[in-house]
Amino acid sequence: MSRTKEDRFILIYCPSRSKRYCNIHKGKWFVLISIIVVFIANGHILYGYEKIYLKDKQSDVLYDCNIREENIFYKNLFHFYDSYIESIFLILIPFSVMFICSLLIIFQIIQTRKTIRYNKKGRFYYYTFYPRETIPPTFRKTLKEQRKIKLRDKDIQLCWMLIGTTFTFLILCLPTEINDIYNYTGRERSCFGWFRKIILMLMQQIYYAGHFYIYTLTGQLFRKHLYAIFFDQHHHQAISTRQNNFFPTGVFSGFNNRYQHRSNTMNYNEESKRSTMTTNFTNTTTPQLTTTSCEIHQIPSDDINTSNESSQQLLLVSKDNSDLH
Repeated sequence: MSRTKEDRFILIYCPSRSKRYCNIHKGKWFVLISIIVVFIANGHILYGYEKIYLKDKQSDVLYDCNIREENIFYKNLFHFYDSYIESIFLILIPFSVMFICSLLIIFQIIQTRKTIRYNKKGRFYYYTFYPRETIPPTFRKTLKEQRKIKLRDKDIQLCWMLIGTTFTFLILCLPTEINDIYNYTGRERSCFGWFRKIILMLMQQIYYAGHFYIYTLTGQLFRKHLYAIFFDQHHHQAISTRQNNFFPTGVFSGFNNRYQHRSNTMNYNEESKRSTMTTNFTNTTTPQLTTTSCEIHQIPSDDINTSNESSQQLLLVSKDNSDLH
């Protein structure tokens, strides 16, 4: 979970570099490195635990997997590693990383919402950037009054989800490590002690398994990819098998390529439409328009008649001149 918080932190604070570090290729290498590190960190169990023969005739079990009594060095090492090292590296450090990243993400959300102005209906919004030098003092008061943070329901849900998952990690995982500090290997445990350890381990595993249901309920993109993993591949395989059974292999190859290209473009257009957002940046000040009074004078009817009479006289004169010639 600490890695997912770091992923969100990089996507918000470094969106231009997120494609370089947060991609499928880097994710595969990171998963492989994590598996190797976890295997090396827990590989000492293969060395310390052994198959021990039990001499107790009352029990049906003849063998047990445990640390030998003679191996005092590994007993002390395992007690120190299982209690203190795991508590620091598996609980305290991940909790600190998750908590800091969650606070920075929430702070960035609040800072972003401060620069957004809504209309009266609360539907459309735009970003405003006002340099303090160009703002008059009267207008600055109105900006302070309007600078009330208006968070959307999705923002509030995201903030509660970030804080809730962080403290849920601490509540469900820390008691297991505290119990391991007091109950180490060389000490005899009662039935209640084993029952308590199993319950606390189940609580710890519930936290890690519960994120699947959280992302399924809240993440639309996660549900889309999950549906594609389980259903789309089966659907395409069924279609391809039907085509291979009833038609030759090369008939529908061009059609399948067109269909895949069309589906990819449609998915890309849908994601781009969801991600686009109309913004209006008011970086420059628009000059005020000065209205000028324009008067339209009507031509009196007498002037129109005189102009018509003069034109008629000119026509008569031109006719007389033509007759003379």
